[in-house]
Formats: sequence, structure tokens, C-alpha cells
Amino acid sequence: MSRDNLGEFERAADLLSRSVEILKRTDPQSPELPATLNQLAKARFNLGHVEEAKMLSEEALETANRTFPGDHEQTALALNNLGWLAYEESRLVEAEKYNREALEMRMRLYDDEHEAVAESLVNLGAVALELKRIDEAADLYQRGYEMRRRVLGDDHPLTISSAGNVLAALEAQHEYARGLELIDEAMPTAIRVLGNEHPDIAYLEVMRGRQLRFLERFDEADSAFTEALRIERLTRGPDHPYVGYAQIQLGVVRAADGRFDEAESAYREALRIYRAAYPGGDRNVANILGKLAEVALERGSAEEALQLARESRELFGRLFPDGHTELLQGDTLIAFCLVAAGRADEARPLLEDLLPEVVAATSEDSRSAERIREALDSISS
Repeated sequence: MSRDNLGEFERAADLLSRSVEILKRTDPQSPELPATLNQLAKARFNLGHVEEAKMLSEEALETANRTFPGDHEQTALALNNLGWLAYEESRLVEAEKYNREALEMRMRLYDDEHEAVAESLVNLGAVALELKRIDEAADLYQRGYEMRRRVLGDDHPLTISSAGNVLAALEAQHEYARGLELIDEAMPTAIRVLGNEHPDIAYLEVMRGRQLRFLERFDEADSAFTEALRIERLTRGPDHPYVGYAQIQLGVVRAADGRFDEAESAYREALRIYRAAYPGGDRNVANILGKLAEVALERGSAEEALQLARESRELFGRLFPDGHTELLQGDTLIAFCLVAAGRADEARPLLEDLLPEVVAATSEDSRSAERIREALDSISS
């Protein structure tokens, strides 16, 4: 079934906004107000209004705490939504705090087997994955997925969405072929339940494309990302962050295939979207800047690449804790840019410091360590 999700989101936001106005004017103590604020926050995010969604979620939490002292489902939902929004903005410590509070409250409110408990497990899994706690993320995602299967059934949209979470963990464990098999198994059910044009289908297409890219099946990956981009634009509008994410994936696969002009165009559009959605910057802005630096390096524009790489690394440094792999990768990119710019005196000590860190994070014979040794050899000869 084809659905105009964008229109649905707009209508929902309009109706919920009017409901909030009426409740505040006529009955500000209404027990319906926290729920309506939570729903409006989600609707505004679906339209790409991230900051407004955050403010509404904060208001929902404050209102729920005032209206329902102690544990309450709307208080837990507001905590959940704030955790999810913090994750979207790469405020990972804050995201973990909110999501853990939501999980603990939901476990007090419900039996262990409940869809809200499953949601909190999945959200904590996303944070753990972003912090590179891969085994923990895989466990949380699997627990959330299995709980949704038991509580909601295999055909429920949230269960289908959770299959995508399990895929993300498999990808982090480099199980690309297994992940692709899981997508091929899940997609017919997802299309039957959700229709061909639904945001969750776009997510599965993105995950399909990523596994195909890792398997170096670039043409198939490009087709999957292109389809995901089409669905995201149709259902969310042209400026939603998830549209930007699909653009990033297109850029990566086209760069891997040597199509650097097309890659840069996709990255630039993604950068426009994310900078508008997150004016303070987020992990995707930092990621895109790094990708643009790599494209500039391929074109021989070393100084431009260095400027982009430093901007990317500075933003990652504000978002992630010391020792995170993104910071290590950012420093490595800066070093390669320095080598390409002929600034060997600056590059050499940085590369020498990076080599043992990269070996510790990967392995002695990893491709990343090998590239650093090659760069050191090139400026020593």
C-alpha cells in the first residue's frame, strides 16, 4: 500500500499542535497534555524540525513530572524521546542517561515482556553501537528484536524495524553476507505489511546498500541507495536528515567506484541538509566533511583536503570521548593530508604516534596500519 507519509506527518503535526494550544488554554493540568506534547514532538521530528522536537520533549517531561508524580508511562516516554533526540544530535552520554532512565522506569511499570521495554533496549543498543561497544549493542538489539517478536508478532512494523537494528550489529561485526541474507528474508514481509513506499522500507534499502558496498557490489549498492533516497524524499520531504543520510551513502559508494564528481555532489547536498537541521553540528556533519576531504585528496587538492579534515576532526572531538575510533580516523586523515601537501615535518611525528594506536585498535597487519607505514616510507625516502 502506497502512503503519502509526508502529508500524514503534516496533518498530524497540525492537529496535535492545535490540541496542545487548546489544552494549555482550557485545562493546563489535563492528564492528556503530556501525551499530546510527546506525540507532537515525534510529529515535528518526522518533519525535520529537530530543535522544536527537543523543546517539546523537554516540556513533555516537565509536564509529566508535575502531572504524574513518580513513575508514569508518559514520563518514561518523554525520557525515551529525549534520549533518542540526544542520540540524533550525537550527545551520546546524555542519550545513554535518558535511555537508561527510561528503561529502568519502564521495567518498574511493566512486566519484563512489554513493547516499551523493547523500545528502550533498542535505543540503548543504538548508543552502544555508536560508542563502538559492539558486543553490547548486538546483545541489546537482539533482546529488543526477540521481545518485539514475542509481544508484537513478526508482522508488526516495529518488529520489522528491529530486524534492521540487528542488521546494523551484524555489519559492525563484519558479517556482511549474513546481513544481506537477513534483509532478503525480511524485505518481502516488510513490503507486504508496510507497502513499497514507507520509511522503514527506505531504511532496509539503506542497509541492503551498505552490505552490498562492503561486498564491493557497487552497482547494486547504488541502486539500493537511490531507491532509499526516493522513498525518504517522498515520505519525509527534501530536507529531512534521513534524506541527507541516504545522500551520504550514495556519495560513499560513488567515491568507492571512482565517481568523485557525483560523490561530491551527494556529499554537498547532505551537508546542506544536516547543517540546516543541526546548526551546532553533529556526527554526520563531521563525517561528511571528512568524506569531502577524501574527495579533495583524490583530486590532488591537498590544502583544501587538510582544511576539511581539520574541521571534521575538531567537530568529532566535541562529540566523542577520547579514544573513540572516529578521532583516530580523523587524526589519520589529517596526517595523510599533510603528506599530500608536502608538509613532511608535520606529518612524520603524527604518523609515528598514530601507528601504535591504529595497530592496537585494529591489528598489526590491518590495511589502516599498512597505509600509515606506506606514508612514513614515502616521506622518509
